[in-house]
Amino acid sequence: MGKGRPKGAANKSTEIVKKAVAKLLESNIDAVQSDLDKMQPRDRVNALLQFLKFHIPTQKAVEVADVSEDSRTEWIDKIMSYDPKELHKKIEDATVAATK
Repeated sequence: MGKGRPKGAANKSTEIVKKAVAKLLESNIDAVQSDLDKMQPRDRVNALLQFLKFHIPTQKAVEVADVSEDSRTEWIDKIMSYDPKELHKKIEDATVAATK
């Protein structure tokens, strides 16, 4: 079974589409701006959001488990027991690890 593309690597066809849309917009920026200026504010925002889909990755929905009151209390007590500097370091480390 093949490996496929490495985790985090861009999908080639997606990159081609992004570049094509960017080139299309760049080539027609005056017409696009003129059309946007003629739109109602709500329609203008919707159009801009559609353009952004090609430049900003869509975030995956994250499922959060239902947490009981006791679990939350335990979690808060645990956090409050840490030295603030130690807690800051743990948060920083977890953030760095999550972005790798």
